[in-house]
Amino acid sequence: MFTERFKLPPRPSQTMVIEAARRMRTAGLPVVEAPMGEGKTEAALAAAEV
Repeated sequence: MFTERFKLPPRPSQTMVIEAARRMRTAGLPVVEAPMGEGKTEAALAAAEV
């Protein structure tokens, strides 16, 4: 799904965010902290889609 949306392979941190979103049993607000340039925006958009 990530590669289709962003035309890039996901970074390890992005994969962790997506997997965490998939494991959530109810709606919630995950907080992601990472250095600039790690792809937090793409990770957040992918998690919202999950």
